[in-house]
Amino acid sequence: LNTLSEIVHTDADRADRYIQKLASIYRYILDNEETDLIPLEKELTFVHSYFDLQKERNGNKIHLDIDLSDSQRREIVPISLQILIENALKHNSASEDRPLCIRIFEEIKDDYIVVTNNIQKKTILQYDYHGTGLSNLQQRTQLITGRKIVLIEDEHQFTVKIPVIIS
Repeated sequence: LNTLSEIVHTDADRADRYIQKLASIYRYILDNEETDLIPLEKELTFVHSYFDLQKERNGNKIHLDIDLSDSQRREIVPISLQILIENALKHNSASEDRPLCIRIFEEIKDDYIVVTNNIQKKTILQYDYHGTGLSNLQQRTQLITGRKIVLIEDEHQFTVKIPVIIS
């Protein structure tokens, strides 16, 4: 809403597009909050909309690369990819000189979608960190798919693997 407040006074058309994207994101969340699995293709459309809003705010400070070959026959827990993108944005700093790069790709042999980001931890945390988002995602994924998400962190990269269901 802060971003919308900034652009509404300078560019009405841009503000209107922003509102439409924001509305579609909320609609998606409300429509799928009771859904266990959703086609990966539909989730990716949602992720693009969400990331477009983030780009309005952050510009060239953030990048998203999605490399998936077949998203039509797979299902995923709804809103899971968005949670991971939001997590990366929340915990890392980003600048045009040192952009935050988020990548989504497939690990076919084990039926996972992998989300990675470079680590650029914020030096001053502006929130209380309790790991609630990842913990909730872990529990929800385990309950729905019977499989756990995999978390891997080293000094340069944070990786989360989310199981997908082949339909």
